[in-house]
Amino acid sequence: MKLYKALATAMVATAATMAAMPAGNAAVFYDWRNYNEAGGIHDTHGDWDVHHLGDMNDRVSSIRSYGERYVAYQDENYQGFSFDINYRDFNSLEGFYEGRNWWNGDWNDKITSLHRKK
Repeated sequence: MKLYKALATAMVATAATMAAMPAGNAAVFYDWRNYNEAGGIHDTHGDWDVHHLGDMNDRVSSIRSYGERYVAYQDENYQGFSFDINYRDFNSLEGFYEGRNWWNGDWNDKITSLHRKK
């Protein structure tokens, strides 16, 4: 009986997690840290490339990758400094300094374009 109860609990938790994930392959980029949607979001909906984030340009503060691999670029059309998201979530880009030849402070509010990797 305990095993049945544990399995039932695990199935409910899994279903709740799956319901919260976006449909299809996607990554979500949030204007505020801690995945707060109040400031705005950009959901890739599985798009391979986003050459310019539009209203979210230079406003991304947190990222949920949902298992996707993206390269984030400082400039439009996949130019400038970049870093690999590689399946990672970032609850805050404040204080995150990783990237190729990156020297310009942290990545908070600096992402302009995205390329999805296969």
